[in-house]
Amino acid sequence: MKEIRKLKVVAVCIMLFLTTTTMSQSYIDQQVEKTISKGFVLLRQDYQILNEDDEAYNNQPGTDFFGRTYTCGIRLDSNDYLVERSFVKPWLNDTSVPKGNKYHQIVSFSAYREMDSKEPEQMDVDVEIARDVVENHLFTVSGSELSGFEMDREYGKKIGLAVWLVSATQYNANIPPTELSLVITPLSIATKEEQKIYDIASQPTGNIIGGAFIIPKIERVGQISFKVNGMFEKLGGVWKLISLGNEQSIE
Repeated sequence: MKEIRKLKVVAVCIMLFLTTTTMSQSYIDQQVEKTISKGFVLLRQDYQILNEDDEAYNNQPGTDFFGRTYTCGIRLDSNDYLVERSFVKPWLNDTSVPKGNKYHQIVSFSAYREMDSKEPEQMDVDVEIARDVVENHLFTVSGSELSGFEMDREYGKKIGLAVWLVSATQYNANIPPTELSLVITPLSIATKEEQKIYDIASQPTGNIIGGAFIIPKIERVGQISFKVNGMFEKLGGVWKLISLGNEQSIE
């Protein structure tokens, strides 16, 4: 019964965030976005293909990279990022990467960009020592200069917010995302201990870079914090939720 009451309270909080009058809706959305926006960053990974002599193979003309990806990063705790595998292996979906033992891939440059910034800043990160959080899907890496969300590792009935990092314009390896914003929508889903990948009710639209499932937590009367319960990963052309939940609620 306690858990049911808690879910109802959280649901009411989200309804207040997202379903009030037009004027208050806009104001509340701005406040929610302001609260959580520091936890979201744009991540850039440049990679090279090296031959047997460790020489760069077929970099793009006039550049020092074979390919480049942009992904969403979530700040965790004191100095970590939660990332999906396209950050750890940015060449994963690049069909032009040559096959065979003659070549190997390396990350040659990493950078991050704040929500309200125009320029990326170089970051010192070693993807070789990325730590598995959800095997072969979600990882943590060190390097954040700001503290971030706690992880919500509980499974069950989850009521929260799908938060999407969006570019104002289309982007690719040579054209970076422009003005960044967050699109926030309610998300309710039942997760299980063993299952990690979930369909979501509706697909986001626009120039989506990535996103996360954020859970409001009532700490005390009048105070709500946010925890991250998963990230979204594009699998087979469709965004799916990769859940962090593997612990049963003790409440």
